[in-house]
Amino acid sequence: MTFLELMLALLVVGLLATTLFPALATAKKKANRTRCMGNLRLTSVAFLGFANDNDARFPWLLGERDATQMWTSIYGDLHEGYHHCWDVRFLFLPPSIRQQLGSAEALASPCDPHAIAENAAEDEIGMFDKFGGRFDGAHFHMSRKAISYGVHLGGDALLPSTILATTRNVVGAPGYEHNYPAKRTAPVWNEYLGCSLRVADDSNQDQLYIGYDHHNFDHRVWHALGSLEASQGQMVFSDGSTRLMGNLRMKEAIYDHSKQTGGTMEEVNENLSRATQRGDVTDYYVK
Repeated sequence: MTFLELMLALLVVGLLATTLFPALATAKKKANRTRCMGNLRLTSVAFLGFANDNDARFPWLLGERDATQMWTSIYGDLHEGYHHCWDVRFLFLPPSIRQQLGSAEALASPCDPHAIAENAAEDEIGMFDKFGGRFDGAHFHMSRKAISYGVHLGGDALLPSTILATTRNVVGAPGYEHNYPAKRTAPVWNEYLGCSLRVADDSNQDQLYIGYDHHNFDHRVWHALGSLEASQGQMVFSDGSTRLMGNLRMKEAIYDHSKQTGGTMEEVNENLSRATQRGDVTDYYVK
């Protein structure tokens, strides 16, 4: 092969690389989004199984007595608080839910490299069948950084079109007081773990899926997933159906959710308890 022929061959290889590599990267991202929907689908199966055993109620829809009994069975008499039912760090700890999930790995999206790295600690030292690798001085729970998803506290097994869970790359509006079956309260986790997706707040520019290049640095660090672009997310509904989402489809889902009535609660709940990579909360690994 002459030098000229070698240069031509290298040129052809370079042109092929510039053409194929971006396509391969795009295909990889799409495959990861599909796998992420599989995680969300498994999450819905776990929550629906729980509801089947609890009078069609997801954990956040339990009454005070049933919620207290559930957390007492997990933590003992000292930590029976029903407020755990509204906090994403605790929602995957009930035995039937974690058994259906199989491992905490199902809660780390392949689109979320930061959560994947943190999630490994859950599998190694989690106190509840490899769930619950963090300790806050009173409770063992999952690290919020190990979870790629947010759980919608308006999800209702009796209302199939309600939102059940979504990827955590949403900022949303502030959470608000709601009349949960166990207690009427404002979400105590709101500053770090909560938001709301409100149909009445449609003009809110933060009520959308943000990408890894989001203009707000704090929001990007706390909420974005490493390989999801702006207007990209995944969502699962209370009937177990999953969808690739964009901002327009999110708005449609928020609207549809707001029109669902006749379920376990009389009023619509638009609060979301979602994980965050925010790093200024004291949270220890299990010793």
